[in-house]
Amino acid sequence: MRQIRELFRLKFGSLLPTSDRQIAAQLGVARSTVAEYLERAHAAGLSWPLPPDLSVRLKTVGAESVL
Repeated sequence: MRQIRELFRLKFGSLLPTSDRQIAAQLGVARSTVAEYLERAHAAGLSWPLPPDLSVRLKTVGAESVL
């Protein structure tokens, strides 16, 4: 969950856009993983800033497998 928050912060939280390749390097994951996380987040209707209680709601719903 922390990686997803950091991914969103890097992608949408700054004035200058950050590429998926740059995000992947900072998170230590493949660029395809970044793209997949973004696709899944979009499908789940998530946007930045993420709600502060998101991890609690995901555990309650059991949607951890979505992200």
